[in-house]
Amino acid sequence: MCEARCVGMLGQAPSGSEDADVQFVFDGVVGSVRGHRGMLCAGSEVYDGLFRSGMVEGQEGVIGVPPGVSEAGYRGLLEWVYLGESTSPCGILVVLCLLDFE
Repeated sequence: MCEARCVGMLGQAPSGSEDADVQFVFDGVVGSVRGHRGMLCAGSEVYDGLFRSGMVEGQEGVIGVPPGVSEAGYRGLLEWVYLGESTSPCGILVVLCLLDFE
């Protein structure tokens, strides 16, 4: 049941669902990819720290994506955060690069 719910929420994220409360900015432009604060916090210590630290990104729900990361690649990262796996080859590369970036 949880997996189905996570898949449903992940499906909403790139479509700009009103239920998604986080926007991602790609190269200075708000992209179509959105996320859910609770899912991001549950799936990633980095996002959890960002939202709980009082940083402006967490307060406003607008997060800048590192330069050079595409929306397609970031969708793959979100798939990994939401589901614990990614079927997107570029998403897997983004996960590996961002893990190295931290």
